[in-house]
Amino acid sequence: MNKDRIEQNKRRLFLPLALLYLFWIESGVIDPCSATPGYDDSGVIAWVSFPFVAGMLLYWCLHEYNITSTAKYLISALLPTIILSVSALTVTYFLYRMEIELRDTEMWNFIYDAGCYQDAEPQKLLWFTAISIVFYLFMNLFFHTISYLYKQNTRLWNNKQ
Repeated sequence: MNKDRIEQNKRRLFLPLALLYLFWIESGVIDPCSATPGYDDSGVIAWVSFPFVAGMLLYWCLHEYNITSTAKYLISALLPTIILSVSALTVTYFLYRMEIELRDTEMWNFIYDAGCYQDAEPQKLLWFTAISIVFYLFMNLFFHTISYLYKQNTRLWNNKQ
């Protein structure tokens, strides 16, 4: 498989996920006032359904590769869940550390909206930006790892013949 085809597969997988992710932000995955995922039913459903949707897209993209059916199922089931979990934990830790460092400083008003329910809670833009960046980085890491492993496997296969 040539490099252009791998790039095409990356876009084919990432663009629908990115659009779906943007839709979930608008439908209530993140509450701008309480900073909790899923402040309404559609948000909770979208948050929980992410691994399934991503898994179906990933399984569809792996269809062209010479991988066993069991491996396809394992990759498409576990990988999106791991990416979502690591992204969520990383963003939560990042925001927690940032809150400790910036509490009672001038940056506090930029990051936090004090008028929301009479309490200082993270603004929606900060959550969206942080989670999007981490999600994008993990997706890129995944694609580069797959590309590297594919190249190594191709070299080993060519050397054996």
